[in-house]
Amino acid sequence: MAADSRLARRINDRTALDLIAAAGRMSRTQLREQIGLAQPSVIELVNRLLDAKLIRVAGESDERTRGPRPQLYAIAGERAYVAGVHGSAGAIHAVVGDVSGWTSPTVSVRDPRLHDDPAPQVEAVIDAAFAAAGLPKQPLTAVVIGTGGAIDLSTGDIGHAPGLQQWQAHFVAPVRDRLGCPVHLEREITLAAVAEDRFGGDQTPERFTLLWVGDGLGISCIDQGAPFRGFWGAAGEIGYLPLPSVDSDPAPPLTFQDLAGNSAVRALAHAHNLTDQTAADAVRTAIARGNDAFLDELADRIALGLHSIATVIDPGNVVLSGTTAAAGGADLAERVETALARRTWQRVRILPAMYAHGEEAMLRAALLLATEHGREAAWGPAT
Repeated sequence: MAADSRLARRINDRTALDLIAAAGRMSRTQLREQIGLAQPSVIELVNRLLDAKLIRVAGESDERTRGPRPQLYAIAGERAYVAGVHGSAGAIHAVVGDVSGWTSPTVSVRDPRLHDDPAPQVEAVIDAAFAAAGLPKQPLTAVVIGTGGAIDLSTGDIGHAPGLQQWQAHFVAPVRDRLGCPVHLEREITLAAVAEDRFGGDQTPERFTLLWVGDGLGISCIDQGAPFRGFWGAAGEIGYLPLPSVDSDPAPPLTFQDLAGNSAVRALAHAHNLTDQTAADAVRTAIARGNDAFLDELADRIALGLHSIATVIDPGNVVLSGTTAAAGGADLAERVETALARRTWQRVRILPAMYAHGEEAMLRAALLLATEHGREAAWGPAT
């Protein structure tokens, strides 16, 4: 019975902390209504969290009472700081926060080199993020770093990542030792899907597959908030998916990347007299000019890859994201849905991304996941 009581207290404490974090501030009355405990139990719970310095008094409620106004309680976020980091071409970006949900401004450290030892680079940009927030360097509870390529879940390190050879197989340990806290790696496509899921609004389905179409191609499947990573961490590396050719191609491409990656889209654009510098610019120009031939051919190429994917995973809802797909927006999404419907009997809804796909989205998602890791370390596992 004692063990059951301890478990019940732990569950109620974590539930209360999650509720307070989501609301910002809550009174004991609000907690009692949300959790369903008797008043004496809620008083004991609040005192327990105050004694552990997990919450703090944060003003008074406007609730009408006969006596003094009820106190409001907020998360004592300074107990656990976290950081989100993302590396892109020529720069490392970071944002710091705490388990209350507070976040710093974004900071970028420009450095075109990929050093054999990434730890000083990561530490420097995190230190700069604390400085931008007007804080001295703080101990960290958790860090999430977004990176290209696959993550090897057996080691927690970077797996296959073309262009990041210097960081493969020896990334996490030196960064973890330097920062003195757990370091978690996430694929960029996973961060994009998490951002779409958490920040995309009510129109984002609970279950969807995000298809990233840009310099690289990838998918990430979200099921009620949880991304699917696969056994080794390489789920969704569809750039390597072998595909047959579309009718207009003189020779079959080797992979989906050869068909719909940025280089392929630029070549297709030139064939349609679109001379823009980037694939995304070509898509925007085609929409502005009403170049249906280019847009339909691009949509058919994306649908060809999706046909193979849909046959295996039956996604139901596919969100198009990435630089190329975002440039096409709802217009491209509608064309892809039409092209896919011609290829398969499966019902697949194609949606444009509702949330920005750029650097801020990656960092915000990385920080959100770091916050979840930090809360688990500071508060115990979520129920």
